[in-house]
Amino acid sequence: MRGGDTVIFLEGVINERTELNGIFKDIDTGTLIINLKGVTRINSCGVRDWVNAAKPLAGKFRIIYEHCSRAIVEQLNMIVNFLNSGTIVSFYAPYYCDACEAEHEMLLDIAQHFTDSADSDEPEAPDFDCPQCGKTMEFNEDEDKYLSFLTE
Repeated sequence: MRGGDTVIFLEGVINERTELNGIFKDIDTGTLIINLKGVTRINSCGVRDWVNAAKPLAGKFRIIYEHCSRAIVEQLNMIVNFLNSGTIVSFYAPYYCDACEAEHEMLLDIAQHFTDSADSDEPEAPDFDCPQCGKTMEFNEDEDKYLSFLTE
């Protein structure tokens, strides 16, 4: 619980062996926060089961998705109704530092980092300094493709 809201942390692989309906059955609050930071992979059966499990939740709760992992972002960009009527508030994105050759996953907060691009068809990833050496990092994916879920 966080301030009266129910918070669920999901981690690992979401596949045909993941029992999603059991996770959501005892929730009785108006807001459900689902933290997806720990989801490392999701296969096609997992996508199907996720969509089917999340569909009935949409009418019962306000759903907030936070800390969406890269595996979740990939699904957001491929499956139109992946999250049904939930709201994404933050997600991880890959960055690379040329100076020290380090890779980092940075947490992007939609309200903080994408306020200027809310009216744009092409959101731009924010700049970050490398946590290791302090130099400016580069976004380490095709920006238009990785951030496309923000425009839908």
